[in-house]
Amino acid sequence: MQLEKTGNYIEIVKIKIKDDKVLIDYKLDEEKKVERIKISYQTYEDHFLKEGKLLKSELEEVIKEDKKNEIKKYISTLLMKKPYSKNDLLLKCLDKYKNDKILVYQVIKEAEKAKIIDDREYVLTYLEYFNNSLYGKYYITNYFNEKEISNDIVDEIKFDENYEKEKAKRYFELIKNKYVSSNFAKQKRKISETMLKRGFDIEIINDVLKSLNINHEEEKRKLMKEYLKLKEKNFKEEDIISTLVNKGYELDEVENLIRKDNKNEE
Repeated sequence: MQLEKTGNYIEIVKIKIKDDKVLIDYKLDEEKKVERIKISYQTYEDHFLKEGKLLKSELEEVIKEDKKNEIKKYISTLLMKKPYSKNDLLLKCLDKYKNDKILVYQVIKEAEKAKIIDDREYVLTYLEYFNNSLYGKYYITNYFNEKEISNDIVDEIKFDENYEKEKAKRYFELIKNKYVSSNFAKQKRKISETMLKRGFDIEIINDVLKSLNINHEEEKRKLMKEYLKLKEKNFKEEDIISTLVNKGYELDEVENLIRKDNKNEE
């Protein structure tokens, strides 16, 4: 709240304490109109306000400090719920206090200087979470970059290749059976795509996929099932071949199956 620019003094005519807020009635130099502001009890105590004349600039400073205290309290409330990056807190505060952007930047800067906001600590907290949740290094670095963590802090993160392989193997074991209904090639592709999205290096993924064993009898059964579905729908032979190859089946196996089926029908 900005006071009117008339005169140097205001007169506090009444102070009323209500719960954790303080209502202050004041009027400008010799004017009859009474204005009211509401500040926190903490701000009131800090400035020892009392009824009588006061420099207008002093009251403006009180109002400014009270708003800063409100922003600080909002930040503390957010940080009690979960860790936030400096940029996330800045965006939240700017959204909530649209008319007090300068004060928001001041409070954020002060909080960072006092280590209330600490992007290094934020990175350490989430790095532990991502590692325990089996995310790869690319997902992790992209996440911190999106949060606009400084490059200096992100560059401090060291990724051990053996640990990345260990995480990849553990994650592979968690998801490998998720795609067993697909044929082998499609299963490998889906696992690879899922692990890429999880942030793992393609070389590590390919290495992990070597442990995926093909069940040839099961593959033949799946191929036959897919083939019969297409045949029942009166697909042309070339369309059947194209469809099955696109699904990941080997061309030679598809053509051999069709030849055997045609021979049986003769």
